[in-house]
Amino acid sequence: MIKHYLIVVLFLILELFYFLPEAFSQNDALSNKIVSYVDDCNNLDMDACNNLGLSYANGNGVDQNFKKAVEYFDLACDGEYIIACYNLATSYSNGHGVDQNFKKAVELFRVACDGEYMQACNSLAIRYFEGNGVKQNYRKATKLFAKACDGDNYLACHSLGLGYDNGKGVKVNKVKAAELFTKSCQAENYDSCFNLALKYEDGEGVKVDKAKATELYTRSCQGKDYGACYNLALKYENGSGTEQNLEKAIQLYKLVCENGDAEGCVNLGNKFGQGFGVKQDYVKANELFEKACVEGVLQGCFNLGVSHGRGFGVKQDYVKANQLYSQACKGGIAHACLNLGSNFANGDGFKKDKVTAKKLFKAACGLGSQTGCEYFERLNN
Repeated sequence: MIKHYLIVVLFLILELFYFLPEAFSQNDALSNKIVSYVDDCNNLDMDACNNLGLSYANGNGVDQNFKKAVEYFDLACDGEYIIACYNLATSYSNGHGVDQNFKKAVELFRVACDGEYMQACNSLAIRYFEGNGVKQNYRKATKLFAKACDGDNYLACHSLGLGYDNGKGVKVNKVKAAELFTKSCQAENYDSCFNLALKYEDGEGVKVDKAKATELYTRSCQGKDYGACYNLALKYENGSGTEQNLEKAIQLYKLVCENGDAEGCVNLGNKFGQGFGVKQDYVKANELFEKACVEGVLQGCFNLGVSHGRGFGVKQDYVKANQLYSQACKGGIAHACLNLGSNFANGDGFKKDKVTAKKLFKAACGLGSQTGCEYFERLNN
């Protein structure tokens, strides 16, 4: 099943400093550069003062010292060097070298934004969206995201696209959302590529184009967006928008599983359990189901329960199976409720208990299992 969540990347808890424009590989060259920054800053070269602040903030050529960094950012900001005001705002936002102060950060982000530094406009928009250091105001956030996006800050374009998609601060406009995700994706914002792929998948704001969705999932997956890799695997498995290729699908499920997306582990486990595209291996399948279950994917718990209940790759154990079915049923897996109810009805791992079985069949029915509905009616009569 295609993952249909939109990726929301609005809020950077730790803002990043505007880094030095060049890196130095030799200590002597770096030391000379620091000396030059100090001399130039003493001569009121605000660019040098800001770069000296960055050197202290990042421990680049000097011992890291956030308080020193703040002193130089403050000096350069007072000298109307706008990027330094942004860096000073970031210091207040993160509590680096000063007491954390979101209101002060907002003031400084506003100064830098008014000075047309678009990264600051994006940061200020985030503050208005979150209500962090300022009263929450989605409309103001939207205006600031729009300003930053117009200034080619593509993270802001992504956030603005989410606003149009969800109707926060602006009327819902799926076409506009798709346009903004396109702009951001073209600038290598892979979260936007993923969201745009979903649009082409479902025809929201664009015409349905499964091949285009596949192309965008591929691009986003190459940018290490593992949700996109999962969806791409599904497309290769099902031949949707591309030729069916089980080998590629399995490679992608493995990649996704190894990188923390446990749903990929479930799908990979299914392939080993079925011998579909790989040599059948119940033991390997169970390892993958267990990994998914431990990581909170209840379909993995259910599948592992089936293995224990039927003796696939393990000694048959109804008690263990029922524990896993119970866990999955409580999490809303209809077939887990159905199997658990059947085991209560038949006395597999439990003393026969048709009252409990009936409750579980009713739960399965409520979760969409037609078989659960039929079993409930049968016991009810």
